[in-house]
Amino acid sequence: MFWLFFSLTGIVLLIALIWVTRITVHTEYKNYSGNNELQIQFRAWFGLIRYAITIPVLNVESNPPGLEAEGSKGINGEEDTGGRLSAEELVSMLEEIKEILDRIIGVQPIIKDFLAHVTVRKFEWKTAFGTGDAAITGVLAGAIWAIKGSVAGLASEYMKLKVKPDFMVTPYFQFKTAGTMLTCMFTFRAGKAISAGIKLFAHWKGKKTELLSKSLNVVPNEE
Repeated sequence: MFWLFFSLTGIVLLIALIWVTRITVHTEYKNYSGNNELQIQFRAWFGLIRYAITIPVLNVESNPPGLEAEGSKGINGEEDTGGRLSAEELVSMLEEIKEILDRIIGVQPIIKDFLAHVTVRKFEWKTAFGTGDAAITGVLAGAIWAIKGSVAGLASEYMKLKVKPDFMVTPYFQFKTAGTMLTCMFTFRAGKAISAGIKLFAHWKGKKTELLSKSLNVVPNEE
């Protein structure tokens, strides 16, 4: 009986420990100087537990039109070769990111509740680009700033933003190039993530059951 009580107590304490464990997620996406990948690192218990994953992202084109200028410079002034997004595709990608965030936050109260418990501790987003046309480059620079401002607004509204976003847009008016680097670090309690996961699973199962029942109702009865 004593061992049973001891085991149950240990299990309860372990669950409680996991529930309150703070998880730190560090993400970095970069697309410049031929690099195009997404790195995600999870840490817990002051770095005692770590898990990292690198996701290679397919290049749109190895040498897209408009990005073949030799000696073009990237974000840090480095020589930029090929395998990057074009300026137009870069703006399109940023708009898609904003649309995805709008969709997730707008239709999923479960996600909104979870994001309210997420603390952003680092948010850096640097973009460098050039189209070869000064007028077009200037217009695109304004559009990119607007998109980044919208993303920052969403982050500050739905998450706990502990740092000021470090955004940079560097337009190059003399040559053609495009590159971006996004770095973000945020923390949350494991229990909040588990709770949100359970709610999302229940929500998904409920929707699936609802769709199945509707599909069955439209099937004509055979006599």
